[in-house]
Amino acid sequence: MSRFLYLVAGETKKIWKQKAAVVLLIIFLALNAILAALFIFSDVDMKNAILETFGSDFSLQTHAQKYSEENEPELYYVYDEYGNPQYNYLDMHYTPIEERINNYKQQLNDPEISNIEKNVIMMQIDSLEKSAAIDNYISENNVSFKDDVSSSAYYLQFSMSVMCTIAIIGTLIIGAGIVAGESSDGTMKLLLTRPFKRWKILTSKFVAALLYGLFMYALGFVFSLVIGGLLFGFDGFSLNIIASFGKGSAFGIGIIPYTLLKFALSFTQIIILLSIVFFFSCLFRSRALAVGISMLIYFVGSGIVKLVAILGIDILKYVIFFNMDLSPFLTSLPPYPGMTILQSGITAAVHFIILMAASYALFIKRDVH
Repeated sequence: MSRFLYLVAGETKKIWKQKAAVVLLIIFLALNAILAALFIFSDVDMKNAILETFGSDFSLQTHAQKYSEENEPELYYVYDEYGNPQYNYLDMHYTPIEERINNYKQQLNDPEISNIEKNVIMMQIDSLEKSAAIDNYISENNVSFKDDVSSSAYYLQFSMSVMCTIAIIGTLIIGAGIVAGESSDGTMKLLLTRPFKRWKILTSKFVAALLYGLFMYALGFVFSLVIGGLLFGFDGFSLNIIASFGKGSAFGIGIIPYTLLKFALSFTQIIILLSIVFFFSCLFRSRALAVGISMLIYFVGSGIVKLVAILGIDILKYVIFFNMDLSPFLTSLPPYPGMTILQSGITAAVHFIILMAASYALFIKRDVH
């Protein structure tokens, strides 16, 4: 074990000796400063517009804003003999949320329904079941919403999203550098001649790259928390929200642990994308190809997910694009209708095992020369 930790420490030192790691860290810190300056020198309207557009997500919306509005019956107006409007809450068009869910489920039994129509209905069911879970939690626990989401909480979400994107890109570049980069510059030959098993060498590189990504995530969180608190007040972080993973699951949580949970789930992107980088680094021994392919998957993947999901072909939900990021199960809706976080997690684990097994096979069989 001590020899393996020695390998990890050595790989970590090599990461921080790379110019790319230093440059990325400078960019990371500079971006934090730019975001802070943007909010310091923006007027109130611009600041609120940025926060509301980029800083919020599904679970950060209050119950009154996101859930009750679609479930509360609209005022039903009638007129007396003098033409004066009278109203009551007997809106005949109002349907309880549970009944709406059952109606949608019955539509799925229609043999003539198309895959696309089925997909749209399942998306509605996912949304309503999540709303119902939160509604039930609120009513059972007598939760009241007196305060709006604070600017501190919005900034924390907004800044962390930006920082994590940079962290993911940086980790992919670093991961390719310690595998394919060492192959191209010849330093890998020296490493492979040392008395270490090759699978341990590759594992140490993977762990070191993961630690780099984790460090960048943690640094982003600390900066976002501190700057958000200094700009808008640390009192805003006392906010409690109701979150849900879907049907039958809802829970109350503070904004800080919620943010940590959200971005812990998004860390699966780094794990999966790093395994892709390692596979192509071992296959082609080219840093450019490894980074290019992984970047293509990362940036184009989200678009492919939205387009392919419309087709409603169930087998497609097991494609890697739908399972790299687990955070949408908390923040919005499943990447593919009807999926659960457990299904997606298992699928991601299977992809990870296959990619890493292939990487080990390629790395172990490679020649030293």
